[in-house]
Parts: sequence; structure tokens; C-alpha cells
Amino acid sequence: MCLYLGDCIVRRVVTVSQESTIVELARFEDRGEQVVKLVLRCKSFAYRPGQYAELKIPDISQVEWHPFTIASAPTGDDKYEDVTFYIKAAGKWTGKLFKLASSFSKDDGRSVFIRGPYGAPAQNYLAYRHLIVIGSGIGVTPLLSVWKFLVNTGSQFVCEPPPKSKARKQLEVESEADLLDRLGAFLNSVDIVNLEQRQFETFRGTCAYFASVTESMTVNIFLFCASVAMETIVFSVWLFEFAVEAAVLQLLISLVALAIFGSKILLSILAYGPSRYLQSWVSYFEISIVFLDLVAFISSIATIHSPTPEGAIVYFSFFAAFIVVHAARIFHIFHSTARPPPAAVGIRENEGTVDKIHSIKGVWISRYFSNMSFASLDLVDTMTGLPRVFALELYGTREEKKAKDATFKKVGHAGRPNWDKICHKAIDEAHSTNPQGESVGIFFCGSPAIGRELQRTAQRVTAQHQLAKKKKGSRCQCRLLVHKENF
Repeated sequence: MCLYLGDCIVRRVVTVSQESTIVELARFEDRGEQVVKLVLRCKSFAYRPGQYAELKIPDISQVEWHPFTIASAPTGDDKYEDVTFYIKAAGKWTGKLFKLASSFSKDDGRSVFIRGPYGAPAQNYLAYRHLIVIGSGIGVTPLLSVWKFLVNTGSQFVCEPPPKSKARKQLEVESEADLLDRLGAFLNSVDIVNLEQRQFETFRGTCAYFASVTESMTVNIFLFCASVAMETIVFSVWLFEFAVEAAVLQLLISLVALAIFGSKILLSILAYGPSRYLQSWVSYFEISIVFLDLVAFISSIATIHSPTPEGAIVYFSFFAAFIVVHAARIFHIFHSTARPPPAAVGIRENEGTVDKIHSIKGVWISRYFSNMSFASLDLVDTMTGLPRVFALELYGTREEKKAKDATFKKVGHAGRPNWDKICHKAIDEAHSTNPQGESVGIFFCGSPAIGRELQRTAQRVTAQHQLAKKKKGSRCQCRLLVHKENF
């Protein structure tokens, strides 16, 4: 509850909401599916493809904020940015929005407040040379944003896969040391996704990998919860007047915390250098944590030799400060990924990104092709004249025959996607640009059931492929890494 309240406070203090103008409010209805297209004109709203924002519409509610993924791509306009949302009517608030769209007129002067943007898994698409972006139903919005951005930017981020003889030379230009230097420039939000692109062979690379593991949100939240739980046990032991036993527990807890956070500081310094590490905000949090824990550790030793209430108060005071700083570190890691970048088009070069994207496949799944009418036409129209690095597939799971409509004729498929085939083809694409293979980023947004099936298939195909390569005596770096957003 404290973490949730702290997050709410940070959102309201750090992120300033702004009033925007409704440019378009249209509704689409087909076979029970109700979707609203909302286009807002915002002033200086910088965001990355794949991120989401929170909306408040006074005509519906004066207090409610609701999060929605941004479906448009940033244009880089310094003055105004048209931001598009596709919102499915699936509840009371969204149902009122659908009704509001039926009576909308540009002359009404209705306004919407927007807050954000905030980070989401899909915004890390530039961490991979090979992408598969998948959306089911209204979960297509991250796909729309990433797809439109890459189509609009053209050769800046996307290139045709070169011939194999040239591909090997191009992809070996960046050494492991250069890669770590590039990641070090974005130290505050380096995560395991960036470092899993290749197998590190040097001591410095190994240090960077393990430092990134301890930097992840999962590990930090686990450590935070474990620290709070253990301190609750220690406090309970003190209440029953087992002073020495409580002091021993204090000593063990402080020792474990010192080992974890001290190792994190050491690994980061070995990976990125002391100068680069000390320039990051996260270093101040970690050094403060180690200092506070060290004082608590020394206090525990003194309490074991001479248990006193004053010694316990000193220990609990410093460990409480340790918990507070640790919570601040967690919020910093979370919100560092949600900050809008200063670059005009929403992406700053050479910050944990690859040089170029060599393949991107978009997959949209819905019950019927007609359910896709709110965005399918614009999406399919972008395929005209695109290089072969782009591939688009639309699936109607309840369609009996392949689509006859011209819009879906080339990209529409009846039935469910064959995840095995899609995953194997992705691995072939990875080997076409690098003989040793590369990681493939799979970004999914939609039904949890589809996400679980996709995750299992990706893990199985990866294991089978690596086992086959191992039996042949060759080394393979291929991994199918699934990032999921469920609703």
C-alpha cells in the first residue's frame, strides 16, 4: 500500500498534466465490439512509441484517470503533437466515452487532460535487430505506434538485411567494450533486456550482466519486501525481550544487505568505470544504502556485546532510513523508464539501442476481420512501397475462409497464428544477419491466454534450436525473448 501511495504521489508531483484539445472523436461498432478513436492535440508532448498515458475527461468524471497505450507515432513537432488513442468500450467509464463520441462536434470545445507518458515493455523495441510485435484485439495499439514510427523514420532505424558476406563484417564492427560504453551512457535504466542480446566473454561484460540483474525491478522489489518482513520479525523478537537473539538477526540481515548492495556497486564500477557510475543518480541511492546499512551493522555488533534499548533505537532508526532510501531507489528505477526523452522524435541515439533493425513482423489477432476496421485500413496502406524488412499478418480466428476484401487479401489469414512457424522463421531471420544468431524481441499486448501460449512456444523453440546447434558442435546466441502486456 505504501509503494502504491508513493507511486501515486510521484506521478502527480513529477508528471504534470496538461489540457489538450479533441481533434477527432469517432466510434466504431461491429459484432458487439465497440471502439472509440480519440485524437488529442497536445502542446510539447514528447513520448516514445510503445508508451502509454493517462487521460481524464471532465465530461465523464472530474476525478478519474485512466491509462491507455498511445497508438500514434511521435512526429517531433516542438509546438503541437497529435496523439491518438484507440479505446475499447469495456466498462462504465469507457462506455460513457463511446456514447459521448456519438454526439461529438469540434465546435463543442470539449477538453481532455493528459498525463504522462509512462514506460511500457514495447518502448524497448530498439534493443533488438529483429522484432515481432503482436497485438490481440485492442492490444494492437503498441504495434500501431511502433510500426508507424519505423515506417515514418525510414532508413534512420531500419535497413534491408545485407548479403551474408557483408552482414558478418557489419555486425562485428562494434566490440564488446564499445557496447558496454554505449550502455554505460544510459546507466540509470540499463536492464537485462539490453544485455541479453549477446553472450559476454570478458570479465567486464560479465560484471555488467550481473549488475543489470540486481538493477531489475523484480529483484529490487523482492529485496525490499524481504527487508521489511525480516525487520518485522526482529522487532517482534525485541518485544519479547530476546535482546541478544534479536541483535544476532540484525547482524545477519545487515550483513546480507551489505553483501548485495556492496556487490552491486563493485560490479557497476568494474563494468562502466567509477567516473561513469558516480555520474548516475542510482549511485547516490546505492552508496547511501550501503552507508546506512553499515551503521546498522556496527550497531548490531555493539548490541550483541551490550544489549540496551538505546542501541536498538539506533539500529531501527538507521535501518528505517535504509528502507526509505531503498524505496526511493525503486521509484527512481521505475520512473527513469517513464521519462520522455529530450530528442525531437522521442528516441535519442546510442542509448542502449542497436545500430539498425533488420526485420520487423507485425501480427494482429482478432475474431473477425471486420473487428479490425477501426485501424486496419491505415495499417495495411502503409505496406505500399515498404522494403521487405517489414512484414504484416492479420488473423481472423473465427473466419472460415481467407479474406476476399482487397484490404486484407494479401495480409489476412483465417484461423489462429502458427506460433511454431512464426518463431522458427524469426530464428532464420536472426541467422541471416549473423551466423552465430541474435536475440529476437517479441512484444505482445493482449489476452493472457495468448501470451502464455506464445511464451511457452518461444521457450520451447529456443531450447530445441540451441540443442540442435549444440549437437552439431556450433555455438548459437539465438533467443526468443517475450515481453508481455496483459489486459
